[in-house]
Amino acid sequence: AELLAIHALARSHGARFDFWPVNDAPELAMTTPTARAAWRKAIDAIAAIDPEVASKAPYLLAGTRYHEGSQVPVRCLGLVDQFGVKYSGEFLPCCVWEGEGLSLGNVFDTPLRTLWQTPAVQEFRTQMFHEGCDAGCYNPSLYEFQQSTGLDFRVPTSPRPTAAG
Repeated sequence: AELLAIHALARSHGARFDFWPVNDAPELAMTTPTARAAWRKAIDAIAAIDPEVASKAPYLLAGTRYHEGSQVPVRCLGLVDQFGVKYSGEFLPCCVWEGEGLSLGNVFDTPLRTLWQTPAVQEFRTQMFHEGCDAGCYNPSLYEFQQSTGLDFRVPTSPRPTAAG
């Protein structure tokens, strides 16, 4: 209900806003069937009047699976059109500061221009595309990846082979 009211308020002022399932705040996660149903209802209602929301509805609706703990590797635009730098100088592909194995150098030790062009950064970009990342992110860069490439932000999984017999 709050999301619908906020959307209506923004539209009444000629503004738009972007929204997505909350990240890194377990206390705000949609963990109950009632909360997930309300989210789906709000997305359906807003998508019916807002083509931009309609275009990213699959991403928004998949957010409930993220909140349920069903995390699959995802692909984003980290180290393509964005990056992060921690207060300590660690160079990251994104804003997931506590993600394990994400640091690709330190801007206090190596200039950003040099880090941006290292083999490690290129390898990370390739890995992100093919294998995805499971650092725990669910943010707009996911659907931006999908809009930019035409590919699903969720890494496709192939069926596991079964034993003959």
